[in-house]
Amino acid sequence: MDTGRFVGTLGVRLATATLAAICAAGAFTLGRPDLPGRGVLLAVTFVAGFLALVGFIHCFRAIYDRWLVFTRVLHTVVTTVLFGACYLLVVPLFWLITLPFDLLRVRRRPAAESFWVEKPGKADPSSFQRMG
Repeated sequence: MDTGRFVGTLGVRLATATLAAICAAGAFTLGRPDLPGRGVLLAVTFVAGFLALVGFIHCFRAIYDRWLVFTRVLHTVVTTVLFGACYLLVVPLFWLITLPFDLLRVRRRPAAESFWVEKPGKADPSSFQRMG
């Protein structure tokens, strides 16, 4: 979906103003200590404030364009940090865990000439039938 066509429209600006008003009213109401349902009001205020911030970014083309540049930089940094952490922390950890085991029998045995492992017993047509 092309969100660029919604940037700066009247609908976005009205929705942003409405959300900002809901956030301000919620913040004002949260000042009362005897209010029941305080957690729900706090959640609604937080969500309305976050959506108002996103709406504010979409209200003006210049802010939106700068936001896109920032998100590209942020994407590059976060991707580098996450993959770097994965390769530096997770991969060596699993390598150390599997180091003493040879579950796939890929290490060469000293007396063996190849990796072929003889299967015990003789293969006949009945050994290829399904068990269940």
